[in-house]
Amino acid sequence: MDTVTHGLLGALTSRVLFANKTRLTVTEITMVAWFAAMLPDIDYVLFWVHPLRFLTEWHRAMTHSFVMMPVWAIMIGYSIAWLRRQQYKWIAYSLVSALAITTHILSDVITIYGTQIFSPISNFRAYLGTSFFIDGYFTGIVITGLAGSIILARKGMRHQRNFAAITLFVLLCYIGLQSYYRSMALELGEDYAKLKNLPVIKLNALPQPFSPTHWKVIIETSHQYHVAHVNIIPERWHQHYTDTMVKILTGNSEGLVNAAASYVAGDRAQWQMFVKVKHINTEVTEAWNHNDFSAFRKFAIFPVFYRQDTDAHMTCVWFTDLRYMFPEMIPPFRYGMCRTEHGSYLYRLKRNTVNERQKLRS
Repeated sequence: MDTVTHGLLGALTSRVLFANKTRLTVTEITMVAWFAAMLPDIDYVLFWVHPLRFLTEWHRAMTHSFVMMPVWAIMIGYSIAWLRRQQYKWIAYSLVSALAITTHILSDVITIYGTQIFSPISNFRAYLGTSFFIDGYFTGIVITGLAGSIILARKGMRHQRNFAAITLFVLLCYIGLQSYYRSMALELGEDYAKLKNLPVIKLNALPQPFSPTHWKVIIETSHQYHVAHVNIIPERWHQHYTDTMVKILTGNSEGLVNAAASYVAGDRAQWQMFVKVKHINTEVTEAWNHNDFSAFRKFAIFPVFYRQDTDAHMTCVWFTDLRYMFPEMIPPFRYGMCRTEHGSYLYRLKRNTVNERQKLRS
């Protein structure tokens, strides 16, 4: 989930569980929780140290761990108490921080990236895959609940806490609805696999941008991935509503509007086939299996060959992950091995560029 939503969710949840239960004011609780809930994403600074190791090892690891959460909560709580010269409140600040960090971890687990919830004891990545990592509906529910709770509190009304609690219940119902939509997307995949008599190894459905009804269905066989972008509620009224929202939120960007229109009813879906890396050709396979490429092999769950570039001095073989390929958009994570007369080296294509390369340390 995006950092801003994390902060808002932490603030909302804290108003439910801690309001009138600590020596802190509601405003103090809200501000401490807002700050603490965003802090785990400080690991983004490590991207500038090594982009690939950030993806595979550092992101959503130590700062997103239930094991380390008490340490971060106490550090935040004591630091705030010291800065405010209110050392007697450090326990209260720490408890609020602990709850806020927990909401951050849980709201990341429902996305598809994977969160190392037991780091540093284990590098296991937990993910449910019910929600896209930027979800306007999710954020909208949280903003509504937090704003309503603050307004009620300022008017001196007692129900601000109840309003926040109801909002959290609505949010849980929304996540449950997303899970139901995911099951519907999986059913579409099962029907297609039966129709084509595909020898399915694994079937998955990944949440997509713009709407909770947009899903990417991936059918994995021994040699290929079969992929479709579907809208599981394609009724005209719903499509018109989605199109209108996309135009408003994106400033009527033609590319993003076309991207949203790529999600269609299951019976109209255009299934794409991606050959697995090891079945393409020797040059691609050698690049994929290179020792210096082990980090990306670890990161990619649905790895695919992206393209091959050849010029007078260098040949590059690029790969990406189907999880992060969206219609009409350049994939954010594209890594490859580039071979020169001096040897092979690890590179990445920079985000939002077509050809701009960055050489990385192995």
